[in-house]
Amino acid sequence: VRVLRVPCGGPAFIPKEYLHLSLAEWSTNALERIAAEGLKYEFLNSHYWDGGVAGEALALALGVPHVHTPHSLGLWKQRQMLTDYPDDADKFERTYNFEERNRTELRLYRSADLVLATTPDQADLLRSDYAVPHDKLRMIPPGYDDTRFYPVGDQSRELLRRKFGFE
Repeated sequence: VRVLRVPCGGPAFIPKEYLHLSLAEWSTNALERIAAEGLKYEFLNSHYWDGGVAGEALALALGVPHVHTPHSLGLWKQRQMLTDYPDDADKFERTYNFEERNRTELRLYRSADLVLATTPDQADLLRSDYAVPHDKLRMIPPGYDDTRFYPVGDQSRELLRRKFGFE
């Protein structure tokens, strides 16, 4: 895994609920970086709804499949908040931008080549509330298998560093 940092939106903080407004700039910058470095991808995996917007744009431009992991769902979050605080709908909309998020999620989850739910309940909501087709939906729980992935000792770490040329 290699993380590429790509400029977007200037130096000021951008709340995640409004980051989507700068993603066209990010996509342009990311595509320029990908081309400049001659990078190739077999697929793109995006996370959260704003990342999905960016991932969708890159996947389309690069002609590769788009896999998306929502982590949280706007319709569910909005429903829960309005159940608990029904008088705060306007405040929630200003803060969380639910109208834009929900509209974007509906489009995004239907257009992705594959959507990865993180829980069985989320998979059910993606099918019922977002109409994600069964064949485009998989469930992969978060976490790791600690019988397969575990810390290595100092000697193993040093051998691996030499093997891969890390100093």
